[in-house]
Amino acid sequence: MSRAPAWARDEQPTLEELSNAGMREEVAAERLHTRGVGHLPVDPATAAFELTEQTRALRSTRPNRRWRALDKFDQEIARLEAKRQDAFARLQEAEEAVRQAPEHDAQTLAKWIAGGEKNKRPTASLYERERERDALRLLSEAVTIELDQALECRQRHVQDNRTSMIKDATD
Repeated sequence: MSRAPAWARDEQPTLEELSNAGMREEVAAERLHTRGVGHLPVDPATAAFELTEQTRALRSTRPNRRWRALDKFDQEIARLEAKRQDAFARLQEAEEAVRQAPEHDAQTLAKWIAGGEKNKRPTASLYERERERDALRLLSEAVTIELDQALECRQRHVQDNRTSMIKDATD
């Protein structure tokens, strides 16, 4: 049988009751957060990436039988998809480097101070890492735009040649 809460007993809450209350508050806050965003990441760029994946997958479906023009589209789409995945992975690494830059810069400066402040003072790397991250974000967006255009061209080609492709597929 559980005890009545501290306010009902007119007592100070025990340490166990305080820790349980803290955990309940954390769980309630997490539920409130996930109710609004579900399983999507908090980063808007990552969320947009995940939301457009389904559209890309639908546009890039491939028939069992390949045609020469369609095969060229498929090769270009595969090349752009690989480039986009690489750019996105590099962007994630750059974002992590930006997050770690202040701590890294502080440690480097602390070592310089501990070494008697000899030689040139170390410079902050945060700005350089932010510039690199922004360049990678731009590259990722550019490759995504190019991939979307290639997928649209492929889709247009299939729509324009649908009748002959269906005829070829059924023969």
